[in-house]
Amino acid sequence: LSSNQWSDRRDGLVTIKTMMDNKREFNLNELKRLCEIFSRLFTDQHTKVFSIFLEVLNEFITIYKSNLRDWLLVLLTRLLIKQGNENLTSVTRKIIMCLETVRTSFALDLQFKALITFIRDNTMQNANYKVKIAVLN
Repeated sequence: LSSNQWSDRRDGLVTIKTMMDNKREFNLNELKRLCEIFSRLFTDQHTKVFSIFLEVLNEFITIYKSNLRDWLLVLLTRLLIKQGNENLTSVTRKIIMCLETVRTSFALDLQFKALITFIRDNTMQNANYKVKIAVLN
């Protein structure tokens, strides 16, 4: 997943998805490492990789939501910023689907706390209007 080659990253994501589909449970160290890698994949410029990443991310959130509370701020921040960017329609739909999964997977107070932290962060002050609209939604 950390390869410079987009095809290697794509294949890595497909492997992670297959592992989750086969009910392979990741331990806490593996989950922490996956969260770190996933945080970097939000900036992947290759559309095929990013599209597969969002599919894997959605399933990852659904399965491991109870272990991802510490990552919620990063997750929400990256999804909202990405939603505020110019994306293909298919990618935008997948981002919205991930945000919906976040909404249904995490307690409202945790989401609210993460959003307030994001709003108070200087990153939000420099965000474009689309990101601000995404936060309000």
